[in-house]
Amino acid sequence: MRNAVKERSLFLESGEIRLEALFAELQGARGAVITHPHPLYGGDMHNSVVEAAVSAYRESGISTLRFNFQGVGRSGGAFDQGLGERANVLSAVKSMSDSGRDKIDLVGYS
Repeated sequence: MRNAVKERSLFLESGEIRLEALFAELQGARGAVITHPHPLYGGDMHNSVVEAAVSAYRESGISTLRFNFQGVGRSGGAFDQGLGERANVLSAVKSMSDSGRDKIDLVGYS
């Protein structure tokens, strides 16, 4: 069962800020970076919709990377009105690409 693959805890670098993340690496060229809802309204990478997306992608054999935006959970920094958060997303996509994935979905909702 693909969904049985464990997520590995790690930190991503986004400029000077470290972002708390969970990465599940499966075989294949596809990956999904999954973002959480607005941090000022309680959004984090353990949100139920985020967890459902992670599960669906993993069940389909696709590697997943989810992370807490800056200022959330164990991530450094503070909420930045979307500017720093945009850099956070770009850093996560780069990290997924650096892991060998060349087809990357970006998933989020608000």
